[in-house]
Amino acid sequence: MLRCYFGHHKCGSTWIEEICADVCLESGHRMDVVFREEDLPGETLGEFAKRSGTDFLAFANAGYAQVLTLPPCKGFHVVRDPRDVVVSAYFSHLYSHPTHQWPELIEYRKRLESCDLAAGLSLEIDFRAQQFEEMMSWPAEAPCILQLRFEDLIAAPFPSFITIFRHLELLDERHFDVRKRISHLGRRIAGRVSLRARRASVPTERLLGIVWEHDFAKKSGGRQAGEENVHSHYRKGQAGDWQNHFRPEHRRQFHERYGPLLAKYGYESDARWVDAGTSP
Repeated sequence: MLRCYFGHHKCGSTWIEEICADVCLESGHRMDVVFREEDLPGETLGEFAKRSGTDFLAFANAGYAQVLTLPPCKGFHVVRDPRDVVVSAYFSHLYSHPTHQWPELIEYRKRLESCDLAAGLSLEIDFRAQQFEEMMSWPAEAPCILQLRFEDLIAAPFPSFITIFRHLELLDERHFDVRKRISHLGRRIAGRVSLRARRASVPTERLLGIVWEHDFAKKSGGRQAGEENVHSHYRKGQAGDWQNHFRPEHRRQFHERYGPLLAKYGYESDARWVDAGTSP
C-alpha cells in the first residue's frame, strides 16, 4: 500500500518529512519527495509514484488535483494558519530559504531586501497566491486521508504522530522489549540479514524517540519554542505569530484575497478578526 504525506510551504514540511524519512528508514520503506507540481514535467503524481516504485510519497506543495491521480493510498494532510504561513514565509524568503532548487527566489529576495517589514509582508501576502489556491483545492474530507493542523502537531507532537502512523498502518503497538530486540538484532547481524530491512512497522517507543530527536530545541540549536532567530529555518516554532506582525492594512489585504481560506480550515468563523486588535 502506498502511504503519503501531503503538505504545504511553511507548514512544518521539513520537520514532518524528516520524521517520516526516519520512520521509513527504520521500517524498510522507500520514501520519495516531490516538492511541487512543476517538478513533474510530462507526468502526473500518480504516474511518478508508479514509475518510481515508491512506498511512501511526500508531496510538499500539494494541490488536490494531483492527489486524485494517485492509486489507492493512505495519507495525511497538514495545514497551518495561512496568516502564520505569510509571516514565516516572509522571514524565510528574506533570510534563510536556500535558492539552489528555487532560482526564482533570488529576484524575489532582492525585492524583499529593498523594502521594510510592512511592505515586505504585503508582498508576501500576494506571493502566497498559488499556495493558498492549493490549500483551497482540498475537499472538507478526502478518502483515507487524515487532515491535521500544524498548530496541533506542535502542541502535542507525541500523540499526534502516534495518530498519524497508526492511521498509516506503520505503527507496531505491541509491548517493546529492549532486551529481546537487542538479542534478535544480534542474531540478524550475525546472519548478515538486516533487521531494519525486514521490519514493516515501527514500535511505538521508537517512533516517540524519532519525534523527540526532531524536537524544536534540537533543530534550533537549543532555543525553546517562542525564542526567535530570524536567520534560522526553525525561526520561532510558535503559533499565532501573525498577530505580532500584521498591521490593519495586512489584515484587510489578507481578508480581501483569502478570507474564505480561514473559514475553510476553522481558523476564523467570520470577518471580525480583521478589525480586532491593534498593530504592535
